[in-house]
Amino acid sequence: FPRLYMPGLKSRMVWERKHSATVRHIMEILENHTDIFRKDLQELIDNNLFVPVDDSLVLEGSWERATLYDGMWNSETCPHALNSCSMFRYELPGRNAELPYWYENHEEVTFYRASPGTKTLPHAGFSNGRINIQIGLEGLQDSSLALHKSWDSAQTLEWKTNEAIAFNDGRQRTEQTGSEERFILEVGIFHPDITVETYIANHFNGRTMAGDYGKETVERLESAPKAPQKRRRRRKNVAADEL
Repeated sequence: FPRLYMPGLKSRMVWERKHSATVRHIMEILENHTDIFRKDLQELIDNNLFVPVDDSLVLEGSWERATLYDGMWNSETCPHALNSCSMFRYELPGRNAELPYWYENHEEVTFYRASPGTKTLPHAGFSNGRINIQIGLEGLQDSSLALHKSWDSAQTLEWKTNEAIAFNDGRQRTEQTGSEERFILEVGIFHPDITVETYIANHFNGRTMAGDYGKETVERLESAPKAPQKRRRRRKNVAADEL
C-alpha cells in the first residue's frame, strides 16, 4: 500500500481513456500540444531550472524535474513555461472543484529529465488518490516504465510522443532510460472517484497533510449538492434447482 491509502477508490493500475472522461481529457491535451511543451521544455533547460528528484531513488544515472505546479504555481519555472502553465491552469479537476488536497502535490504538473542509462529503484507515489498522466517528448527509444503487480510480475509501458499513458501514482514502479537523454511531461490529477462524498464518508475535519482548510471548508463540503445515488436492481431469488 502507499503511505496514504484512501479506501473505496478503484484500484486500477493502468488507466485508459475509456475508463474516465477526466483522464481522457488530460490525455488529449498532452497529445495535441507536444510542440508547445517542447518549446517550454527548451526554455526550462536553457535556464537551468531542473533539480534532482531524489538521489535515493536512483540506481544509475541522474533523474531531474522542473515542476510547474505542486499545489501552487511555481513563480520560478512558470515564467519560462508560460504556455504550459496557462494550458493547465483551469484543467486540474481537484483544484477546479475546490476540493482539499490530501497532501501538497496531490495534483502536479512537472517536466522530467533522465540522463542516458538511468535506472530507478522501485518507488511509489504518496497515495492511491492520484492518477499520473504522462506524454513522451524526447529521447524515448529503449526507455520504459515498469508497473509492478507483485514482486515477480510487472506490466511494462513505453512513452510515446503521440499517445499518453496513465497509471495510479500509488503503484510501485521502476524506470529505465535508453541511450539518449529522456524528457517527459507528467500531469498528476485527483483520482476520478474522489468527490465531495469521499470527504464526508471519511469524516473530513478540515485538516489534511497539505494544511488546515478550516471549519468553513467542512461546512461548504457538507452543504454541497450530492451526486444522485444509483439505484441498485434487486436480485430475484432463484431456487437452487434453477441455477
